[in-house]
Amino acid sequence: MEFFYSIKNTYSKYATFSGRATRSEFWFFVLFYYTIIFFLTFSMLFYNMGKGFIWAMYIFSLGSFLPYLGVAIRRLHDSNKSAWHIIIPVVPSIFSKFQGFEWAGIISIFVSILLFSLLSDPKKNKYGPVVKINERKKIIGKKKKKIYNKLD
Repeated sequence: MEFFYSIKNTYSKYATFSGRATRSEFWFFVLFYYTIIFFLTFSMLFYNMGKGFIWAMYIFSLGSFLPYLGVAIRRLHDSNKSAWHIIIPVVPSIFSKFQGFEWAGIISIFVSILLFSLLSDPKKNKYGPVVKINERKKIIGKKKKKIYNKLD
């Protein structure tokens, strides 16, 4: 799945928690999300305009929470896992807030990476049919052929 198409697809399925999402759709959205957060934080520190950029970061984070959660749950569904598996990385993250358990945050990151990097279920499962990436490319290819035929 292409970068901008996966972001558009994630936001168009704003609060959709059913169905499946490919690894590329999930990881492209994660890359987009944290890149925006990084640039807002960098801009806030570099330009010393804390209040404006911090409010922009809050609004972006709040507006992206449901799409982020939705694509994460759909990604778990794609690997034939229940949505409840999303709690697994949260538990070590909570423990990392306690004195002496800071290392649990690192475990949370590794568990998240492993959980969301699982291979897709190659067959139809209880969460829906297999997501076909090449369908969009075929549709675009057909449109290009029609344009080229009109030019001839």
